[in-house]
This record gives sequence, structure tokens and C-alpha cells, in this order.
Amino acid sequence: MITEKRLTLVFALGLVSTLTLATLVCAYYNIRYEEQRRLSERYINQYKELSEKYLPLLKNYTALVKKYNKLLDNYTQLFNEYQAEKENYTQTLEEYENLTMRVNICIDYGNGTAQWYNDTLIPLGYDLLKATQLVAVVNYTYWETYQACFIDAINGVWNTDTWFWMWLKWNTENREWEYGPVSAGQYILSKGETVMWRYEVPSW
Repeated sequence: MITEKRLTLVFALGLVSTLTLATLVCAYYNIRYEEQRRLSERYINQYKELSEKYLPLLKNYTALVKKYNKLLDNYTQLFNEYQAEKENYTQTLEEYENLTMRVNICIDYGNGTAQWYNDTLIPLGYDLLKATQLVAVVNYTYWETYQACFIDAINGVWNTDTWFWMWLKWNTENREWEYGPVSAGQYILSKGETVMWRYEVPSW
């Protein structure tokens, strides 16, 4: 009889211990579950906030990428057209190279200011007057008696009673400037020649 009571008591204690342990385990996992649920809700809310904040930026970025790609395509097209035009220009220049030449023209205003137009491209057979008109504004008067042009002004600087525009050419052998032998309209330039217009008081 006593043995049965002891067994019953032990069984009851074991059952109570098991139920207590099970309750504790359930409580622990319930706590962990709540924590995970709250974390999940927080992450979901953060994701929504980030989506609302950065989704427009992502759309703008996508639009910018499309525009950039379009600009890149246009640049590539323009570059290819430029290369084609450059080749055409080079070919044309080579074709007409035998019909042109380069000269150096200086305009000295007589006040310490001088402008150089080096490697000026002109057609073969051009005279000094026509070549000067390519780089400056020239006013002149044609004298029928001498069948020559008299320069009145260059780039708005006019002759006066004492100051006149005179032209000179560079003598490569003597390495000095020489006054032109004829009027500018009568002097035919040579390839690589260097000439100068100088505003001065003539010595005549």
C-alpha cells in the first residue's frame, strides 16, 4: 500500500515537473516568436520607408541612364561624321595644295603694336592687296594714271598728312626689310614670302 502511494507521488511529481518544463519551453519560444515578429514588422516598415524614399530616385536614375545612352549614341554619330568630314577635307586640301601657297603678313601700326598672320593660305598668283584683304579691312583708291591702288587705311587706321601705310618685304639673303618696288595690287606674292604693312612717316 505504501509502495503504491510512493509510486503515485513520484508519478505526480514527474508529471508536474514535465508540465512545468513544457510551460517554460512554450513561454520561451513564445517570447522568441514575439521578438522575431516585432523585428519582422520593423524591417518591413523600414523597407517600405526606404522604398518610398528611394524609388523616385531609382526612376530618375533610370531616366538619366537612358538619356546618357542617347547622348552617347549622338556623340558617336557626330564623331563618325566628323571623321568622315575630316577625311574629305584632307583629301580636298591635298587636291588643291598645288593651287595654293602660304605667306606671312605683318601689320605694324607704328605705335608698338604689330599683328602677324603667319601661314596665311592664299591662291597662287594672288597679289599683296588681295592677300591683305584676307586678314584685314583695307580701304584703297585706284589711280587710273598709274594703274595702281593707293592704300588709304588698314583696319580703320587712315593716312594723314604725314603718316602713310607703306609695305615692305623681307629679304632672306640680306636679312633685312626692303620697301616694295611696286604697288600692292601689282606685286605677286611668292610661296613662303614674308611681307609687312607699316604705318609710318615716309622719308620722301
